[in-house]
Amino acid sequence: MQDRYAGDIGDFGKYGLLRALCGDDLRLGVLWYAFEGDDMESPGDGRHIDYLRQRQEGLRGCDPDLFERLSDLVLVRGERSIRSIEEARVLPADTSFHRHPLTFASRE
Repeated sequence: MQDRYAGDIGDFGKYGLLRALCGDDLRLGVLWYAFEGDDMESPGDGRHIDYLRQRQEGLRGCDPDLFERLSDLVLVRGERSIRSIEEARVLPADTSFHRHPLTFASRE
């Protein structure tokens, strides 16, 4: 995951599923597969945020709270980072995160 892609439509699906699975009785741990650079970038990666502009239709009904949190981060504040996802409590409040980026410098 790259910071600049946080909050796209793929994240909405993943976060929604994790929120539903955890409910009120499971504690979530997230190990971000974070990496730096754009070596593996594909055209269009992370640009799929139009779903957030469709406020009364589409995916909002699946998880209104998640939709509002991501909409605020991405559209209002322009914050698309792993840290912003963690701080906005997009996932359950007691979620444990590990965000150290992967580096491949030693393989060169």
